[in-house]
Amino acid sequence: MTEETKNITEETQPEENLIPEETKVPKGWSLLKDDKISLRKVLLAGLVVTVVSAIWGMLTCGWLFNWVYSLEPIEVWKDINSQDPAFNGIYYGGIFILNFLFTWVFALIYHGIPGEKIGKGIWYGFLVWLIGILPGMFSLYLWVNITELVIVYWLVNLLIERIIAGVIITSIYKPRNI
Repeated sequence: MTEETKNITEETQPEENLIPEETKVPKGWSLLKDDKISLRKVLLAGLVVTVVSAIWGMLTCGWLFNWVYSLEPIEVWKDINSQDPAFNGIYYGGIFILNFLFTWVFALIYHGIPGEKIGKGIWYGFLVWLIGILPGMFSLYLWVNITELVIVYWLVNLLIERIIAGVIITSIYKPRNI
C-alpha cells in the first residue's frame, strides 16, 4: 500500500472506528461510562422518589384508604410487623433499588420520551404504569383471591404515584450536554 493510499484510507475512516476497542461500550450498557448520564443525579432522584413514595404510601395505604384492606377476603394478607427494623431495612432498601432502576431507565431513554420538562416525567410515569403495573395487577387479580376494589385502588394509587415519581425525576435529572 502506498503512503498516499494509506493516508486517503485513514482520512475516510469513520471516527468511531478510530476509538480503541477496549473503550467501546454499547450505548446504555454502562452507567459509569456514559458521559451523558450523571450517576449522582440518578442516585439523588432515586432517593428522593423513595422518600416521597414512602410518604405517599403512609398517607394513602396507611391512613386515608387503609379501610380497603379490611374488605373480604382478608386471608390473603401476610402478618407483617412493620415496626421490625429488619423488615423495614429490606423493604426500603428494595424500594430504593427499584427507584434507582426507575430513574436509570429514565436517564437511558430520556431523549425518546415525548414532551418537555414536566410533561416528560408525566409521560414516563404513565408509560411505566401502563407497561409495568397494569399487566402485573391484571395477573394479580387473576391469580390471587383479592377483592376487585383493592385492585382498582392500587391501579389508581400507583398511577398517581408513578406520575409524581416521573415529575420528581424530570425535575432533578437533566442529561449532561456534551
